[in-house]
Amino acid sequence: MNPFKHPQRRKIFDEMIVAANDRNSEMYFTTMKGATLRRRGAAHRNAFWEGAEGKPQPKWILKDTLAYACYLAGQEWAKSVSQSA
Repeated sequence: MNPFKHPQRRKIFDEMIVAANDRNSEMYFTTMKGATLRRRGAAHRNAFWEGAEGKPQPKWILKDTLAYACYLAGQEWAKSVSQSA
């Protein structure tokens, strides 16, 4: 459930969850051996995976920012994945 009222934060929250469900999206990369791994390297992806892995909110993720929306999206995505498993 999207907790944001601000349109940009609502949009990125939803888009990050959609991207995480697509193994061909920017959220993942395929190694030369064919393994699919989580891609970090950008603040929005890093924030998402920090939330998905259940890590405490890092100091660089400030509340009411797009990174915060990504962090919460990661937490929500992890919940949905664990419920469907």
